[in-house]
Amino acid sequence: MAFRREIAFKLYLKEISNGKYDKEERVLTLSNGLKVRRVHVIGTVVSKYEGKEKNYLALTIDDGSDTIRLKVWGEDIPKLASIEIGDTVDVIGRIREYGGELYISPEIVRKIEDPNFEILRELEMIKSYVSRRGKTEELEVEMVPEEIDKREQLLRLIEEKDYGEGVSMDTLFEELGLDEEELSDLIIELLNEGEIYEPKPGVYRRVL
Repeated sequence: MAFRREIAFKLYLKEISNGKYDKEERVLTLSNGLKVRRVHVIGTVVSKYEGKEKNYLALTIDDGSDTIRLKVWGEDIPKLASIEIGDTVDVIGRIREYGGELYISPEIVRKIEDPNFEILRELEMIKSYVSRRGKTEELEVEMVPEEIDKREQLLRLIEEKDYGEGVSMDTLFEELGLDEEELSDLIIELLNEGEIYEPKPGVYRRVL
């Protein structure tokens, strides 16, 4: 029987920290019920710690939504040894828990040096988040005339609901009630055109 590697889900770190970990099954259950063992995350290194005996190394990464540590021991130390504070890294690994702390045991760690890769990765994250979020229940909202372009609805909503820190993806889902694929495409289009920007993962603001 051929070995099939488990899917590495593209996640924001906040999704991991909000999940519930089962140590016996070694599985993380996200708030939407999805069960994951392997994750694919991106973040900037904000701290680096090496054990006194040099048999342990840990990096803390931040993706704007939360932080998490990457931990390695023994022969796996070279995976993180060349990474420094300030580097942005693309990580595939397994979720583990010790002493109440969730961390990632990395399988692959790549230093990101091409800014275009970061942009592409962020667009992938948006699509992945939208796919996991799924459709929300329809809410009772005031009807908007059909002739108003959905793109303009989205831009106007971001302006109206932005009280200084931007508007979350959840709010856009609940207010607009669009199909998840359609909303994702609109957001990506507006990001590419420079109409909106993303101050932190999953939050959007108009470009003034």
